[in-house]
Amino acid sequence: MKPQPASLSLPGRIAVPRDPEPSVESAKPQAYAFGRFRLVPGERILRRGNQVLPLPPKAFETLLLLVRNPGHLMRKEDLMTALWPDSFVEEVSLASKISLLRKVLEEAGAGGAYIQTVPKLGYRFLPAVTRTWASATAAGTPIQAGEQASAVRPAWDPEITFYLARQLARDGAHAEALRIMRELVTEGFFCSTALHCDPWLRPLSRLPDFEEVLRAVLTREAEARTAFEAAGGHDVLA
Repeated sequence: MKPQPASLSLPGRIAVPRDPEPSVESAKPQAYAFGRFRLVPGERILRRGNQVLPLPPKAFETLLLLVRNPGHLMRKEDLMTALWPDSFVEEVSLASKISLLRKVLEEAGAGGAYIQTVPKLGYRFLPAVTRTWASATAAGTPIQAGEQASAVRPAWDPEITFYLARQLARDGAHAEALRIMRELVTEGFFCSTALHCDPWLRPLSRLPDFEEVLRAVLTREAEARTAFEAAGGHDVLA
């Protein structure tokens, strides 16, 4: 039987968060700094000095996606898929979020352009961005324009990360898509079904590191099942 394409709701069914691990939490970026601004994902706020600049949820998510990719073209379709994974929206919805972000940054005294429009393609975040971390030894790590590893941070939102990985795979960037899937697995995102059945992810199986990533996710899923059973999960569901 021909495998059925994975639905867009797939991540919500297969993503099982792990218990917090202090050693992992201490390595997560707490904020992104650019110019006089500081974007704090955990608190869902944008600051300029001591001033908090309120942003609607979708505008905040749009800015976060751009800030995590400084200097890189973010295509309209990828942003729209990440922001509205289960809905069909027109480009005007994304354009309105970009317009709002520009207005907020401009009114807050940002000098020069922050978000560049790439005609017919998408948007690019222009300023240099620095990550700040919970661990003092890693504080102030700059994100270089050519640093692909900064494209997505699964610790923030694994579902959005998963959708972006699918888009990369669809566009032929298979190595980058597999790298992101590896990070998702490290963060505890269970995606063995998607790796086997999703038509956009299936070409990743031809890459040398695919089996290693698949073994890792299968191991984590088995550990989760064992922990569930040890905690009496089946008795609760019975």
